[in-house]
Amino acid sequence: MSANRANIDYHLENMIGFPSSSSTLRTILKLDSGDVLLAYGNSAAVPDDSTAGYSPGCLIIEAENGKLYINEGDADDCDFDAVSTV
Repeated sequence: MSANRANIDYHLENMIGFPSSSSTLRTILKLDSGDVLLAYGNSAAVPDDSTAGYSPGCLIIEAENGKLYINEGDADDCDFDAVSTV
């Protein structure tokens, strides 16, 4: 069953969670280009600088310690820097 305005409550209530301490980066949103825009994982999942495939402004939530990272580079050469700590 696909989500639409008539059944969105059902889908929101029955969402399946993902492990927050995974060392695998979990993508939440991608652009049409295929570049990641929003993702989460633990500190080991944050990509090394110069990795390709992450849009400028991409946000990564490091769920283990509550840090938020932003890509200040470009799609071909990422540069993730911590924005805040919760």
